[in-house]
Amino acid sequence: MTETLTGESRQAVRNVAILAVQRVIQIAADLLYVALITRIMGPQVFGQFSTIQSISMWFTIMSGLGAVSLMTRYVPEFVQRGDVAGLRKLTGSLFTLRLGTGLLGAVLYFGFVNLWLRELDNVVVLFVAFTILLRIASNLPFTLLLGLNQASRWGAAEMIRRVLMFPLTYAGYAWAGLRGACAALLLIEGVVLCLGLWWSREYVDPPSLPLDRPFLKPYLQFSAVFFASNVLIMFFQQGGAPLVRLVSGRYAEAGYYSIAFGGYLAGAYALWKLVSGFGPMFTSMQIKGDVESVQVWTSRLLRALAICSVLVTGFLYACAHPLVTLMLGQAYEPVAALLPTLALAGLASGPGTIARMLAVSYDLGRISIQGAALQLAVFIVLGCILIPRAGSMGACLAVVAATTVFSLYGTWGIQGRVTYSIGPWGGAVLLGAACSPLLWAWNGAGPVRFALFLAVYMGAAVLLGVARLSEGRLLLQAVRRGA
Repeated sequence: MTETLTGESRQAVRNVAILAVQRVIQIAADLLYVALITRIMGPQVFGQFSTIQSISMWFTIMSGLGAVSLMTRYVPEFVQRGDVAGLRKLTGSLFTLRLGTGLLGAVLYFGFVNLWLRELDNVVVLFVAFTILLRIASNLPFTLLLGLNQASRWGAAEMIRRVLMFPLTYAGYAWAGLRGACAALLLIEGVVLCLGLWWSREYVDPPSLPLDRPFLKPYLQFSAVFFASNVLIMFFQQGGAPLVRLVSGRYAEAGYYSIAFGGYLAGAYALWKLVSGFGPMFTSMQIKGDVESVQVWTSRLLRALAICSVLVTGFLYACAHPLVTLMLGQAYEPVAALLPTLALAGLASGPGTIARMLAVSYDLGRISIQGAALQLAVFIVLGCILIPRAGSMGACLAVVAATTVFSLYGTWGIQGRVTYSIGPWGGAVLLGAACSPLLWAWNGAGPVRFALFLAVYMGAAVLLGVARLSEGRLLLQAVRRGA
């Protein structure tokens, strides 16, 4: 294994390190927002505010056209051949298309909400509709920055949204109630769009018509496949609570699942975003035919994902009960048993996350969409079988099985184009299983059991070469050089 990093690799590592810091800031901002805005607005108004926001996100996602996959795959190719004019033509055309789909999404949202939630103020709905237009438009320059191996700027969009959300929403609500809060959302998206266009100004042509359809066709075909895959993954992620309610007939079970899966989803989203930060680097390696570097980096990432997932699983097994009781109260005690189970799904998702990223770099949309469809099908079938018997726990077990199948299928499919070993991931997981009696074989306090598990596991990982200090030093040097 090489003991040096290329300039491109160092930049990718620095970007991902910054993404991790941004994620911590986002979590802190979210906690502040939830703790204060919910109390300021009260249950009724906050319920309206959160509902119209949630609906808007569906329209935003459905109008997104798979931009992350498209930019990750093709922008590095334009850069490597020095075709700035071609890149500007692509981004300008896509920006025009984004404005069109954004306007369509805004109109459809306005009509849908007015038909369904007629009690809402039309001005409020109009503000959020324009927010959809700006959010869809702003996605283009920021995903372009991801393709340019500037993942830290790509991640800054979401961080800025979260950081501005509390102060501007609070000020807007104090000024004009729900109208002011929704106007704040529109202002935030305007700020994000302006920043994205400024950062990417060298690579984005102004929107213009008519579009060059023959030029855009291969890019949109590629994007459509991964967009369909993302929609299937979204159904898997968002459909669990309704399925639990439908099959079990109990709202409480759906609530328990929703809380536990929300925690899992936050971790899964953060994981995907961090791994996506390496996407342009892998695309560049693929273009150069540098299979050895692809194999080296997949091993590094699989090892890191497995070690982190083992530690999170151990922590939740030992400490979920006191944490849930402290944060949610005794009424939500069943959630404590669900969290370690879903942590196993996170553990199983590591190889699938890497395979999903490589599918973009190697133009394997078929593998991505088939894996997503298989994951959704396994979840629905097993959910219908297990939920009547075990309620929300049955749904969590279905998530574990579906995620495992997704990882196995994705890894198998990718091997046809690039061969790499999942041995580093398997070694870290097996070592975690060997050390797991430290968590369940005695009745010590949860934090004490986890602390002992952590010390023994990491010590054994270093001694056995499962965790490699040399790689840790390389990554740390890359981050420091960019500081």
